[in-house]
Amino acid sequence: MNLVETIEILTSFRTEDLKGEKAHIQAYPPFRLALYKDKKPTEKTRKSAVLILFYEADSKVHFCLIKRPQYNGHHSSQVAFPGGKYEKFDSNLIQTALREAQEEIGVEPSSINVANELTTVYIPVSEFTVKPVLAYTLQPPVFQPSNNEVEYIIEAQIEELLASTLVNAEVNTPKGNIVTPAFLIQNEKIWGATAMILNELRMLLLERNA
Repeated sequence: MNLVETIEILTSFRTEDLKGEKAHIQAYPPFRLALYKDKKPTEKTRKSAVLILFYEADSKVHFCLIKRPQYNGHHSSQVAFPGGKYEKFDSNLIQTALREAQEEIGVEPSSINVANELTTVYIPVSEFTVKPVLAYTLQPPVFQPSNNEVEYIIEAQIEELLASTLVNAEVNTPKGNIVTPAFLIQNEKIWGATAMILNELRMLLLERNA
């Protein structure tokens, strides 16, 4: 699958095509159902957005993930997409995703083409919703990661995602080690909201690429 083919697929998704909770629930950490089974977003739930940026390098289509640094918080040391919380000066969540990506990985918004959006993910442990924004750039980006927000960048190939499946993996959390569904890509354990988003993306790509 080259970048042109990838763009055609990404832009073809319609709202009715999205897998939503069907994809997300397969990647739920065990405590999600145990502690937050009936919890729903409220007016106090904060909004955020992440950018799933596709580009071609070495004749392979890649997308960008980041490793969060260790800090005193729910998502310490996790693999994630660049992104962050919605601010009042953002015109919409797409702008949030672009702004946060520029702050975290140094990619200029003017070089990015927005293709589509995936299903919003609710994260009850931190009381956020996350809107995944699908985008692409025609030139390989020159990353400039933020020292404060990014430990390192992971340039994953789309074929690695398509070849992956969710497995049970032991991960470290602020509350101790747990076993949870995760994708293993480039020796990274990708779990939680990022795994939920990747699972929906993978299901859609496989469906279109069948």
